[in-house]
Amino acid sequence: MITVSNSTHHIPPLFQDVAKMLHGDIDCSYETLQKYTKDLSPFFITPQAVVYPKNPSDIKHILSFSREYKIPVTVRGKGIGGNGGALGEGVIIDMSRYFTRMRSVNLLENTVTAEAGVSVEELLERLHPINYDIPLLSKKDPSTVGGLIATNGATFGTFSFGSLRDWIESITIVTDEGEEHILKEGITPHGRLLGIYQALFPLLTEKAPLLRAHKPLSHVDGSGYRIWDTSIGPRQLIDEIIGSEGTLAIITSATFRITHKKSHTGTIYIPLHNKKDLEVCIREAKNKGGEKMFLYDETFMQLAQKYRQGMVPFFSETPYVLALTFSGKSEASLQEKIESYLKKIPVEAFTIKYVSGIELFETITEKGFLFSLCEDYTRGAFSIYSGLNDLVVTSPQIKEALLDIENYLHKKGLPHILTGAIDVGNISITLLFDKHNEHYGDTLLRVTQDICAIIKEYKGGVSMSSGEGLMRTPFLSYSYSDQIINLFKKIKNVWDPLGVLNPGKKVGASLTYLKQHIVQK
Repeated sequence: MITVSNSTHHIPPLFQDVAKMLHGDIDCSYETLQKYTKDLSPFFITPQAVVYPKNPSDIKHILSFSREYKIPVTVRGKGIGGNGGALGEGVIIDMSRYFTRMRSVNLLENTVTAEAGVSVEELLERLHPINYDIPLLSKKDPSTVGGLIATNGATFGTFSFGSLRDWIESITIVTDEGEEHILKEGITPHGRLLGIYQALFPLLTEKAPLLRAHKPLSHVDGSGYRIWDTSIGPRQLIDEIIGSEGTLAIITSATFRITHKKSHTGTIYIPLHNKKDLEVCIREAKNKGGEKMFLYDETFMQLAQKYRQGMVPFFSETPYVLALTFSGKSEASLQEKIESYLKKIPVEAFTIKYVSGIELFETITEKGFLFSLCEDYTRGAFSIYSGLNDLVVTSPQIKEALLDIENYLHKKGLPHILTGAIDVGNISITLLFDKHNEHYGDTLLRVTQDICAIIKEYKGGVSMSSGEGLMRTPFLSYSYSDQIINLFKKIKNVWDPLGVLNPGKKVGASLTYLKQHIVQK
């Protein structure tokens, strides 16, 4: 690998001037560019350079260069997304090398501030020893803070702890023109941010009736830009940045709210022999203090039994298993909550398995766990497709939506695993495709289109908490009207009029582009 900070040796002429300005590194070596052509999606897109900025000034120089030469910029964290959101043809900005400082833990204000390259795992490792927590997050999550916010990446526990936006106190960003700004309540916008502010709110005020009419039915639907709250203020700017996938600005740090860590936790695993029991189990979990919920199907359980034997509770002839966490101030109060819940559900208590703590829950819900199971099973013979891992309907519709999806996948004969944060209507589909089939790319896109059509019947969304990326952006029309999608384009244009920030995500992707960049082997 060739990394350069003060030297322009082996850097292509186009990048030599900007390389001299950077405190961080720039790498244009073949090996590095190949590494950044992929994430966990089926796409293959080669960038021209990878930059590892050390400070906001480096980002400013890269954006100035990008705007001058019309070269796109894509920010990347760990590159573990399944939608192609971290792939780009221009400059990749990798925040995970130098933007890794934990700036402060403020116990007076109950906040913690971390730079964008800090992982969620590192963030919680700093908090847990002092008995503080951000309960919406998982200690097993390898995502960076920047990636978490950019994709609205918190999934489990939303019905109990609120959405990610409820835990964010402020976000520091660099705008398209290289200015650094803090977004928080009470700020007075200035400079470029003032111009954005003054352009956004007349637009949103004018379109308020349209927005009210098309607001997603599910409060966790993250499809498109979050513009549904038309009230004027800094919170609207924060809402737009959360889940924007680096298409509006570049996140450099964030301040989160923190709370005391629960000392006693436990997880119950409920075999759902009758799918009709699911609705009652979800409703009573909300009534009886359940916190995080995860549904997994029989195939998930069988793969875990084969490749991680004894790790995941196993039930024979069970189509679905529901994992549900509880917490209490004492062991007695924890058990009291669980017993109260079990009395309300139509599942025999003796069939349910209890595991102390939530470590196992966090392990099996981390996206890499299922991916590793599939890798062990396929041994490279199949492509593991997680581009449908984040669909959302309203929770009362979940049983019918699951049934329709199951019927479709069985009819097509597609190997699949169904999981999800079922309490908020999240459905995640992992598919296995024969990538040696000459029609692999067409089949993948056709199945994605068909599944999105099923979600459309339930007036659901194509993305909850991992962004649309390249894969699902062309299918936003299954969630929104042309009027709303055109409004998304106007929002993008206000923040990034030259279109250099992660183009093709949220708006502007086409099926033709997707077909051209699907890996064919």
